[in-house]
Amino acid sequence: MTDRIHLGFEMGTGEKVSVPLHHAIVSGVTGLSGKTTAIAAMLSRLPDGYKSLVFSTKRGEISFEGAHETQPFYRATVDWEYVSGVLEAARKEKLKFERSWIIKASRGASTLRDVYQNIVTELDGGGKLRGLDESVWTVLRAYFEKVLPELESQPWAPSLDLTPGLNVMHLEHLSEEVQGLVIAASLEEGHRGLSNVILVIPEAWAFLPQQRGSPVKWAAQHIIRQGRARGVFLFLDSQDVTSVSKEVLKSVDLWILGRQREINEVRRILEQLPAVQKPKPTDVMTLGVGQFYVASEDWCRKVYVQPAGIDDEIARKVAVGEISISPSVPALLPQMPETPNYPDEEDPMTISDLRVQLANAEIQRDESQRQVLVLRDQLAAELLALQRSQEQRDAALEDLEAEIARSKLMRGAIRDFLGIGSVALPGPGSPHVDEETIVEKVLARVGTGRPVLHLLPVEALRHRFQQETVERLEEQIAALDETQKRALKWLLAIGKRARYGEIAAGLGLSLRDSQGIQMSRGIKDMQTLGLVQDDKSNGVKATVLERVSLALAPYAASPEDIEATYQGLLHALAEAM
Repeated sequence: MTDRIHLGFEMGTGEKVSVPLHHAIVSGVTGLSGKTTAIAAMLSRLPDGYKSLVFSTKRGEISFEGAHETQPFYRATVDWEYVSGVLEAARKEKLKFERSWIIKASRGASTLRDVYQNIVTELDGGGKLRGLDESVWTVLRAYFEKVLPELESQPWAPSLDLTPGLNVMHLEHLSEEVQGLVIAASLEEGHRGLSNVILVIPEAWAFLPQQRGSPVKWAAQHIIRQGRARGVFLFLDSQDVTSVSKEVLKSVDLWILGRQREINEVRRILEQLPAVQKPKPTDVMTLGVGQFYVASEDWCRKVYVQPAGIDDEIARKVAVGEISISPSVPALLPQMPETPNYPDEEDPMTISDLRVQLANAEIQRDESQRQVLVLRDQLAAELLALQRSQEQRDAALEDLEAEIARSKLMRGAIRDFLGIGSVALPGPGSPHVDEETIVEKVLARVGTGRPVLHLLPVEALRHRFQQETVERLEEQIAALDETQKRALKWLLAIGKRARYGEIAAGLGLSLRDSQGIQMSRGIKDMQTLGLVQDDKSNGVKATVLERVSLALAPYAASPEDIEATYQGLLHALAEAM
């Protein structure tokens, strides 16, 4: 039988609400939702025999009263997947083709210091490294030179010792990079050696990012997949949900969603909820402190989460509206900082307004930081693509030069064989001898072992890269799942924009069931690939032809080439019926 946690009371009815113990995410605007208080309440009511560990990463965070302070624990892991996550966290981008470097750096290492020494050896290997090789090794070296001194100077605990009840590990004094390594080490230790424990990951959007790897993400996936059997669960604390790794979220069954301000974030969150009793975006945007939409099993309810230490009857009265949450009832929010009562100062409502403004400013700051990260990721990806394209062009040019050299060698051998080079110039009245014609005829008969190139060098290169681009487009179409292919074919068939509900109806689906939710996610992924365009106000349309035109534009492709590529993609889709 699954253990359950008393969460609080349903808003309006006052009915008790309990949830099964499972991997969970608690989200909401910092300072306006009460998510930290909600997490503390859940941890205070865990079933007997369970322990919990909270990682405190930011100064000024709300404290967990009565918690046992646990000394930071760290134990290095050096397999190449872990080191790969470390590098992605350092570069703030997803690795694309650097795995061979990572595997080489990790080979034979038992500590991160060993990995660093392998990197130094490669860089100091007599100046043999050039171009991309040198760049990757230099980035690896810079990261390890940043984190190793901090890692080696800390008095780490030899083991992860947790006492019954609530434990807090203070990491505020460490850099974000080292915080990630410590959290990852603790998660891995919990996965290997602990049972009946809840591990709370703060700022999940930063430590479990969707767009790249991280040490925490690498360790969390182990617990998500295997921890439930031993009672090891993750609670994720995040201001938003969209930026959190989907690999982790797809195994989360308990969603506790607090107040959000950004409309697109709210809509994306609602897509995750079961269809039964799904709230409207405005319902989420107007939630009060301590009020959450809770989605678990096959239901979704609006709940007042009962803070730790608050009497059941008081919490029930808050849920049914008999007691309001305001500065005049501070006992209902024991985890929240109280408003100082200074004489001749602003009244509490003015201070409350300032707090709201401060929270809004923090939201805007976080959004700006995320946008900067996105732009930086895009720039890095474009630079990397340009570098790879240059390397491919250099390789193609080398092949072409080798082909020309072979052709010249063959021509010279033919001239020597026929004695053309020593033949006297024809005199008056002698027949004209066209040496090139003779060579061409001989080549046509004996062959060179390779196809004769009839394209100019630049044209040959352009044709080669154009063909590689076409192959990538075909691979993208082939990689779509069945629902994505059906949705794309339906949009191509109608030839106009359609809303999500219309697409679902056309495919015989409902936006309220799992297949409909999968369809919505698949359309968003296709928009990322450029295969569809989602205009929030007018709907979705297929943009396969536009994607082909844009992809082939750098190679001055003819309209016939573009149309042929487009028809080929349509044929591939038709075969998937």
